[in-house]
Amino acid sequence: MNGIAAWGDFVYTCGIGDSLRQFKIESNAFTDYVVKLNCQPRGLAIFRNENIIAVACVKEITLVQDQKKAFSLPTKYEASSISVNPETLDVAVGGDDQKLHIYSLNGTTLEPTDCSYSPDNKYLVVCDAHRTVVLYSVEEYKPAHNKEGKCTCQYCGLDTQFPIGGQWFFGYHHYYLVGYQSRQDNLKPTTKSTITTYVI
Repeated sequence: MNGIAAWGDFVYTCGIGDSLRQFKIESNAFTDYVVKLNCQPRGLAIFRNENIIAVACVKEITLVQDQKKAFSLPTKYEASSISVNPETLDVAVGGDDQKLHIYSLNGTTLEPTDCSYSPDNKYLVVCDAHRTVVLYSVEEYKPAHNKEGKCTCQYCGLDTQFPIGGQWFFGYHHYYLVGYQSRQDNLKPTTKSTITTYVI
C-alpha cells in the first residue's frame, strides 16, 4: 500500500496492484469500489467538496470522480508524494527530480504551474494558472515586495499567456518565464511560445 486517506465512513487506498480501492470502516472490509490505474500509484489525496480523489502515479497524475477516471496528466518525472489544498484547490506533487510540482484544479482537470528558487536560495518565484508571477522571500515565505507580475500576450497585450516554466539568469535579478498563448484568428486557434523577462 502506497497511499491511504479517510473520507466519511470509508478509507481509500492505492498500492502496487495499480488500483484505487475503498475500505468500509464499519465492516472492516474492502467494498467493490475499484478504479484501475494506468501505472503504479505513489500516493493519494482528496478534494472532498469537489468529490475528487487525486492520485500521483509514476508516470501521471490521475483525478478520479464517481468511481471513474475523470482526467490524467502525463508527467516527465516519477511522483513520490501528493497533497492538496482544499481552499486554493492547489495540488502539490513531489518528484524524483528533486522538485515540488504545483498544479491548480480547474473543474476536473489540472493546470500546471511552476516555481523556482533563485541561485542564492533566498527567493522563490511562483507562477500560477491565473497568469500571476509572485516573488517570495524564503526566510518567511512571504511576498518579497508588494508587486506581482502579470503574464501578457506579446502580440495583443491582453492577459492571455499561460505560464509553463521559467529559469533564473544573471544571479537572482532576472527571471525568464516561458509560456504559451492561444490566439484565435479567423476562428482558427493557434498557439505561440513566448518568453517574458522579469527584473527582480
